[in-house]
Amino acid sequence: MHNTYLPLEIAFIDEGGKITEIKEMIPMSTRPVVSSSDCKYALEVNRGWFDNNNVSAGCSVGGVGINLGQKTHKVAQMTPQIPQEQPLVYQDPNTPIPPLQDNQQEYQQPSSPDVLLNRSHKEILEDAQLKGQDLIIMYVKKDGYSLPPKSISPPFLFETSEDGEIDAVVKAWDNQDASWKSFLLDNIIDIQVKDPN
Repeated sequence: MHNTYLPLEIAFIDEGGKITEIKEMIPMSTRPVVSSSDCKYALEVNRGWFDNNNVSAGCSVGGVGINLGQKTHKVAQMTPQIPQEQPLVYQDPNTPIPPLQDNQQEYQQPSSPDVLLNRSHKEILEDAQLKGQDLIIMYVKKDGYSLPPKSISPPFLFETSEDGEIDAVVKAWDNQDASWKSFLLDNIIDIQVKDPN
């Protein structure tokens, strides 16, 4: 947690995808947080996410390389990440699937996950800020009016809303208007990384 300012929680997950335990992680702490039993995976989320989504020790997590077998617990499915070097290609359903190579693992998606782990808009903004990436956002104003796509640049500053919600507003540089603008995170419909070309 060195240089990490947000309080997090970590779930330790065994080879079969079962959460064995969940522990809190203290911001800026250099104290190791370790599993008390053997684990193969670890999943870090913002503090409170597991409680808010009714996920606890004993639940199962599905993802690349995890074979759940029979679904006996609540399942949280992680969306597989596709490396950028491998473009998406249409696969004709009638074409046989080639056998896996030695270093590949088959992805087995659990049926009907109870929870789907996606990155929040705040997490996407934080990641883009670390990488210095401009973003394109689709935004709906409070009155329901949809703005045309906006190109925004870091730094992305998170502020408290008028209602007192912490980190509910992002302040960013609006490239079209050449000025600072504030956007409610809940009113952002979509965020995409702007093509640098």
